[in-house]
Amino acid sequence: MGKKNTFSIEHLTTISNRLLTAKRASAVRYINSLSYEKQLQLFLTTDPKNRMKMLSLFPSPKKIIRHISEEELYWTIKESGIKHSFPLFKYSSPEQTHFIFDIEWWHTDKLELKKIARWLNVLSRSGSKKIIQWFKTFDFELLILTLKQFVAVHKPHEGTDDYGESIEGLPDFTLDGVYFCFFPHKGTEATMRKLLRTLIAHDTHYYAMIMENIIWGLDTELEYETYHSTQRRLADKGIPELDDASEIYRFISDKEIESLPKKGTVLSKNHDSSLKSFYPIRLGTNNTLYIKTVLEQIHDSSFLEEFSLSIAHLANKILVADQFALSDHSSFKNKVFKAVGIANIGLETLAEKKLESGEAILKSYWFEHLFSIGWSKIAALQSSYKARLNMVYTTMNNSFLGFGSPLHEILVGITKAKPQFYTGNTESLSQYSDFKTIAELKRTEESIQYALFIHDLIVNRLGLRFPDYSTSSSLLDEGINKTYATLFLTGYAHKTFTGQWAVKPLNFNTVKIFLDTIFSPDFPQSNYSIELISTNAINAFSEAIYPINDIFLKKFVTSCFSHLEQEYLEATQDHFFDIIIFKSLWIEHFYSS
Repeated sequence: MGKKNTFSIEHLTTISNRLLTAKRASAVRYINSLSYEKQLQLFLTTDPKNRMKMLSLFPSPKKIIRHISEEELYWTIKESGIKHSFPLFKYSSPEQTHFIFDIEWWHTDKLELKKIARWLNVLSRSGSKKIIQWFKTFDFELLILTLKQFVAVHKPHEGTDDYGESIEGLPDFTLDGVYFCFFPHKGTEATMRKLLRTLIAHDTHYYAMIMENIIWGLDTELEYETYHSTQRRLADKGIPELDDASEIYRFISDKEIESLPKKGTVLSKNHDSSLKSFYPIRLGTNNTLYIKTVLEQIHDSSFLEEFSLSIAHLANKILVADQFALSDHSSFKNKVFKAVGIANIGLETLAEKKLESGEAILKSYWFEHLFSIGWSKIAALQSSYKARLNMVYTTMNNSFLGFGSPLHEILVGITKAKPQFYTGNTESLSQYSDFKTIAELKRTEESIQYALFIHDLIVNRLGLRFPDYSTSSSLLDEGINKTYATLFLTGYAHKTFTGQWAVKPLNFNTVKIFLDTIFSPDFPQSNYSIELISTNAINAFSEAIYPINDIFLKKFVTSCFSHLEQEYLEATQDHFFDIIIFKSLWIEHFYSS
């Protein structure tokens, strides 16, 4: 029997849920019986929304928090909500705190004062040790630039004999009689007063140095320096600027794939093998993808940590490349799904669904390269049909609506600047997702081929197009669907009566006889079955248009008559022929004045 996968999301989630609902004393006893490494694994594989509660059960919560990666702590705080995360922030190391502020405080190259104010409020409520830690370890230029946004400092003129005269007109707030502070934002005044009082009580010399720098520091120089120093720190965490991030979408050929560099396999002897990050794996593999199946076979904590952070780094690159804010946690989660899904296509491409090969590939290929392979497969699909789809789009007045649903949505998805898969999930806020599997690519390609077949059949082989009426836009709104199905059914109705395909409105009597002939069981000539109706229609014109894809032809004709049947049944359900119901035929009624 193989080794049990202690990193299984399902297994550890079950344990976590039991502990969170058990009596506190029992849960604490169980956790105390675990090794520190097992405690860490349990914390990291707990749902981030429940980590605050789980942390309260641990004997050394600060040790747990300080051990996890800067990114992992940040994601935990974002999932828990800032106002519920004071203990997490309070226990954070200087490096963890700095990372949080680097992500949260900037939007492009500008400081976000509302977010900074919120975080400074959290800081002010985290105790004097945390406040002093921030003052003493934070990037000094960024510290000064931040304080200058919320505190204006004035100092009496030196050399003035009359102290009372020298402070006349200065703000009331002073902690030492030397520096007088004005707070331009009333909402942050209490926070700033507390921070400054804490600092001067700890170190008067450092307080004076801060005040002098607030007075004399130039905002423009500070903003330039601090932005670029922040970017350098983020780059060290795998978060590049836009130009570098955009490289993630580069195309690599099959030949280039063969020459991609592989990862090294030797870890430093001093490498800490305990898990520090798991959130991206937990989030990104909450699915049935092949990559999840492969990961469940891997037990090496050092690999899992490296892989988890690789997912995060790639998701952040995609965030930057797609021009979303790094602090937008909802978008970050979406980019994790995107990174894992597209990398899964790369893994499927290389592994050909062999589990052993899949594990070897994950351990030898860089995760970013798997993403590039997957993205290249998506880009290749789009590129191979781009010219033909552009031609169809132009023919149909710059639209794919003529194909109806779901072909219209599928074609819109694949022709986006960054192609997406149409899920057809009408209950979701978005009916599109990023491609995740080779199967989705194949389904999309089949739909593209089907759409191109329909266009070729209707426009090129049968020569059917709607006339370009100047009033068509207003008339179309009244009832007619300008679709390939409408063209086909209207043309076929004319052929049934005149022997010639034509695209012009049908009169009421023609429509009634045509539909009764096909669908009414009371009509003498009716042989009612959709399959037979479709076969008869195909036989009526198929010889003139061969060679042709018989499967696509039958699929299209059958779908046209199936939809027409639904309209016919609805139109006759009250024993009254309600012609208004019909959208699949071009009928004169809709164009009468």
